[in-house]
Amino acid sequence: MINEEKTAETLRNVELSLATIHDREDGVVVGRDGSVLLYQRGTIDKVSVDGRLIKDNIFTHNHYNGMCNLSVGDVVSFIEDGGYETRVVTSDGRYVSLKRGNGVRNTSLGKDMLMVCRDRKFVMGVLRRTMEKYGRVGLPLRNKELENAMNEWLNSNAVKYGYIFTQGRHEP
Repeated sequence: MINEEKTAETLRNVELSLATIHDREDGVVVGRDGSVLLYQRGTIDKVSVDGRLIKDNIFTHNHYNGMCNLSVGDVVSFIEDGGYETRVVTSDGRYVSLKRGNGVRNTSLGKDMLMVCRDRKFVMGVLRRTMEKYGRVGLPLRNKELENAMNEWLNSNAVKYGYIFTQGRHEP
C-alpha cells in the first residue's frame, strides 16, 4: 500500500529542496509510506543509487540543466530496478513522473524509447519544430523542443506499456 497523502507531502518537500541545487544531480529514494530512505549526492551529469533501494520505492532527482524530462537512462534504470515511480524536478519547480500502472507492464518501454530517440525522423522533427517555433536552432532551444517531444511521446505511449506518466509544477 501507498500512503498517498504523506508521500505527496514528502515528494513536494524533497523536490523543492532538490530544485535549489544548481551544479549537480542529487537523488532521493522515498518509501511508499512517505519516509525518506536515502539522499544521494551525485555528479555534474548523474546520480547513482543502489537498485535494491529503488525496488518498489520512489526515486526522484533533479535536472539542474532545466530539462524537465526523463532520460532513456532514467526509464531503463527504473524498470530494471523494479521501482514504483521515478521522477525528475527542475529549478523552476516543474516535474515529471513515471510510475507503475495497474495490470501487466511491458518492460520494453525504455528500449523502445531509445529507438525513438535515435530515429532520424524524430531527431529531424525536433530540429524542424525548433526552427518553426524560434526561427533558429541553438542548443538551449533544441533542448527545450527535445524535452517537449520526449514528454509528448511518454504521455502518448506510457499507458500502452502499463505505466502512468504525469507532469506538474510545485509552487513554493
